Amino acid sequence: MWLFSPYHTLRRLRLQLPLGDRASNNAWMLSFGFPPISSPSAELLILGSLPGRLSLERGEYYANPQNAFWRILAVRLPQLPADYAGRVRVLIERRLALWDVLAAATRSGSLDADIADDAISNNFRAFFHAHPHIRLIGFNGATAAKLYERHVMPTLSDEQRGIALETLPSTSGAHAGVAFTQKVERWSILFDAATEVAPGAPAARAFKPNGWPTVIPRIIVRDPENLITFVKRAFGAEGGNHPGRPAEMWIGDSLLLVSDGGGLRDAMPAFLYVYVEDVDAIYARALAEGASSVEAPAQMTYGDRRATIQDPWGNTWQVAMHRAVQYRS
Repeated sequence: MWLFSPYHTLRRLRLQLPLGDRASNNAWMLSFGFPPISSPSAELLILGSLPGRLSLERGEYYANPQNAFWRILAVRLPQLPADYAGRVRVLIERRLALWDVLAAATRSGSLDADIADDAISNNFRAFFHAHPHIRLIGFNGATAAKLYERHVMPTLSDEQRGIALETLPSTSGAHAGVAFTQKVERWSILFDAATEVAPGAPAARAFKPNGWPTVIPRIIVRDPENLITFVKRAFGAEGGNHPGRPAEMWIGDSLLLVSDGGGLRDAMPAFLYVYVEDVDAIYARALAEGASSVEAPAQMTYGDRRATIQDPWGNTWQVAMHRAVQYRS
């Protein structure tokens, strides 16, 4: 029984528009999506926006021959059958799930740009509960990613929001600005992850987002935006805010979460030890961004040249660069 979309028993319903719109011969259509292609062991999820007209008529994902989806998949999975049922079987064997962000929407054509604002999303909270091993979501185009951010993210649990996301070039024939070879290269990030899973192998437990460390410090401050700016300028951090969850800041290979606590947690200072390439430069930059000096740069006996600063929010940062120390026997 299909549980994730309340509209799967319906197919198409043409809507009557005002005379001026009908005169333009631009008929609007209420479209309903398909059930997902998936199994409980699925680890990777590919999301489009909503099936086009030809897909709806044939009852198949990406049925339009101008859409490069199956051709891109065939490059990475040469054993992909030509028939639709065989393709579905390979996706399931490879623990790839296929679905759309939207359950229903009105639109005037098959393009993503034709989708109206009355879109209704699928029930991803239930989907992720039934597919606990999903560790990466690949969006087929920027529109799917934006629809997911707008309609789905607010409905998810904190754990579900932590699933890694990757926006990929649209496989639609309307997006001809990106060459086929370039699309294959960009989509490789998803299919490389898929081909790591051998058919029939036990499912790995997706207990954390893909690429995240096991232990992650989290700083809670009253004005996270200003702290984020400080961390970027002082330490060259990358990342930023995400609606509905803490900001994700990467300093080198390490992840730092920043938030205001959502009204549930009080601000609290942190003590962080950060390795950098140039202690003196980072120390000077942090002071220029408003930090105060606790310890000037100095050489430690264990090989680190270290400095300590305190930012305007009370967090203490020890920055260090390591040089091997040779001890006499």
